[in-house]
Order: sequence, then structure tokens, then C-alpha cells
Amino acid sequence: MVQILARELDRNEDRPVKLPYEEPLILEDPVPRSQLMHVYVLWKRWENVKDELERSSIILDAYAQSRGEQAARNISVALGLTPTQAESMDLKIS
Repeated sequence: MVQILARELDRNEDRPVKLPYEEPLILEDPVPRSQLMHVYVLWKRWENVKDELERSSIILDAYAQSRGEQAARNISVALGLTPTQAESMDLKIS
């Protein structure tokens, strides 16, 4: 899953979100006045990865592979969500 997500990061850099979205949907939310960011990855494949820490680890590893170790270290929140989980959290996609 790390390699698939890393390829998507390479492919989707700076691409605007269009609805309906393709999966995985990668949302980056910069933290004001810092180099940190929160990353949310919406993906049906997370249904097969129940452990939230494992999901976060996959996201961080994909960022390290695609954008380098520093980019991964700048992620303060890495959250992998199924579309259903994102909807229940009222995560806005637009």
C-alpha cells in the first residue's frame, strides 16, 4: 500500500480536488505559521487496515518515499479514513 500511495502522491501533487473524487484522495491541510501539515487520506482500501497507527505509518512511509524524509517529518497528523469514516467525521471535501 505504501508504494501505491507514494505513486498517487507523485501523480497528484498540486492537483485540485474534483467531485466526485478519485481514490485515494489526499488532503493536505497546512498548519498556520509553521512548516507542519495535517494529512488526510480517504481510501476504501483502509477497510483492510483496521489499525489507525498502521494507517498513519503507511501514509508517513509513502510521503518519505515520494517527497523525502523531511516532508514526512513535517506531518503532524496523518489520518487514513474510509469514505464512510470521513463522512461520519463531517470532513469537508471541496
